[in-house]
Amino acid sequence: MPKLVKSLLNKRRQFKKTIYLMNDVSMALCTKVRSLDELSLDIYAMEAYVACINMTHGRIWDSEAYEPQGWFWSPTEDCANRAKQYLK
Repeated sequence: MPKLVKSLLNKRRQFKKTIYLMNDVSMALCTKVRSLDELSLDIYAMEAYVACINMTHGRIWDSEAYEPQGWFWSPTEDCANRAKQYLK
């Protein structure tokens, strides 16, 4: 296999790993935010909201959603909608 093809395939694998990691971190931050909200730890929740909102490219696959095939959703949008309660 030519070096150029090997290099491109390697970069593609690295990119996929980065995307998967970003999605995992995005979901972890979303979960952390919800937990802090439930515990009424508002100061920590606001910091976590900022971190979650900054992960703009993270997407989560929800296979047990209302639709039979599942769908992608954005933890950033969810965090932004929930963070509005602190802006009042």
